[in-house]
Amino acid sequence: MVFICLLSMILSPLGIGAGELYTTLLIFLEKFTIKEAFPITNFLICINSFIGFIYGVKNKEQNPEHHFVDYDLVMIVSPILIAGTKIGLILNHFLPILPLLLIILVALVIYAFKLYNKYILLN
Repeated sequence: MVFICLLSMILSPLGIGAGELYTTLLIFLEKFTIKEAFPITNFLICINSFIGFIYGVKNKEQNPEHHFVDYDLVMIVSPILIAGTKIGLILNHFLPILPLLLIILVALVIYAFKLYNKYILLN
């Protein structure tokens, strides 16, 4: 658990929420069940968001012309996040553990390919 908290402290300033990573590490390293890992992951994401908010407020004080919130992005992402949360809660309640782990695995593979492609484009 200490490793995951340290990882969270490292990834948060970089702007990486890494919810999928936290869930996977809690399940495989700490031997949590999937129903125990999700709330802990949500707590870590909440803490990361709070840290990002504090950093943003300090940055806004230093650079007043810099926009603190990208409202266009919020309008696009918020409904998707809310829908995904509701779908995830329903699936978590009705599905056994193996299909949920497979869904997480597929999401991690897709996420890894997207990060790799972004890395290739930047270099």
